Amino acid sequence: MPKVWLVLAACVLVYAAMMIDARVPLGGGLEVVHATIEKPTDGAVMRMTNATDQAVDIYVNHAESPTMTDVKALSIGPEFQVKGQGDTPYGTYTFTARPKAQPGAPVIAAASVRFTEGASVSAVLHGTPAGGHQIAIYADDFSPTGAALLTVRNNSRAQQISWRIAPKDVNPSIPYDERQGTLGNGQSQVAIDVTQNDYVLEFLIDGQVVGRHPDVELEHEKNRVLTLVGDPQPSADPSVLRRHVLEQEFQVPLGPAQPDEVTPPADPLSTTDENAPLALDCAPVSVWQTNPAGVQISAIDPDGVVTNLAVDRIDPPVGGIGVSLVTASPAIGEAALATLVVGGDVPAGSFAVRIVANRGSLGHQATCTLAVTVNAITIPRLRDLIGAFRASGDIRDDIADQLLVLLDQAEQQLAQGATAQACQTLKDVAAGVASEKGKAIAQPAGERLERETKALRSNAGCG
Repeated sequence: MPKVWLVLAACVLVYAAMMIDARVPLGGGLEVVHATIEKPTDGAVMRMTNATDQAVDIYVNHAESPTMTDVKALSIGPEFQVKGQGDTPYGTYTFTARPKAQPGAPVIAAASVRFTEGASVSAVLHGTPAGGHQIAIYADDFSPTGAALLTVRNNSRAQQISWRIAPKDVNPSIPYDERQGTLGNGQSQVAIDVTQNDYVLEFLIDGQVVGRHPDVELEHEKNRVLTLVGDPQPSADPSVLRRHVLEQEFQVPLGPAQPDEVTPPADPLSTTDENAPLALDCAPVSVWQTNPAGVQISAIDPDGVVTNLAVDRIDPPVGGIGVSLVTASPAIGEAALATLVVGGDVPAGSFAVRIVANRGSLGHQATCTLAVTVNAITIPRLRDLIGAFRASGDIRDDIADQLLVLLDQAEQQLAQGATAQACQTLKDVAAGVASEKGKAIAQPAGERLERETKALRSNAGCG
């Protein structure tokens, strides 16, 4: 076979393969049918449709930049995948539409939906009769069917529309169905077990055709979704009527025969942003200088999960404060736990520590600021500590008395402005502790007294 024929044959095969999964695009970038959509078996998915006449960007939860940017007017757009871990944990997500490339513009519409394993939804941005917009979210229907399924949606601006199907070609030898229904704005219906055939579908407002699909192939194990979009008007131009009808195809399992009926009009799964706020435990923390401390913090997303907790910033900046031992939420609505660690080298002072939940994640994010106070070591503090060690038996009475006398002396010297003498007296305190550590003073108690005495001398300016 000549080479040119081999090339032509290959092109024909490629074209045929493409036609199995998708119809050819219409003008203006409008796609008729995407590849057949299957129910997800791992993770969850949202498919975005823009049923308005303007291009938009879609922002997910708290994202400052758009997550979906290829959302053209009157078209089926990209998918949003939820992996159930990492940066896309399961839970509730809010989808917000703004005009394309205008992040500071007012929100057009927003809606939330919860994702769990295997969830599959379609989100449609569309106009409302009052002149506004909403995002309508629908659960994708993968119900078993004994024949074909036809799902019809009104995502146009019209308050109410009617629809009907009729056979594409009148051929008495091939059975066919004639179904019809009426839909309010945002509503959908399902024609169950439609006889496999080629149909014409028409959308009507007040008896006049405003949208028309001339070739709807209804097949076994397929759910064909037809959506009226935009602000359709009666027209004699078939391409205009066709442009206001979007089409998707879902793979569904074969099942027992169902009654040949059209379901009642149903409202969307969600049209509002009801994403519950994330609650963080930000109780204040107070510790003594030189004493490392760990305090448990927690975060709960009532309709989601928290994958991490982290320090976002500290004011004024200081080292030695951080988060460790993070345990993510084991399930939706359960707490994530972590330990806020204040190191022994953190200087005395007050610090505003901002904690962020779900940093680096598209899961619902929130912050809180907790006050961390590192109390400076003072002579009264050392007196109390020696008293506590005396009561617990960690320091012998006579040694405790000697140290307390020295502390009283240092306190008087500081009050008189005799800093050099006070520093020498505090040095004597440290020497006394060191000589009795592990003997008259228990080893851990001695180490603690040494640390705090050293900090006290530093706070007094002893160098």
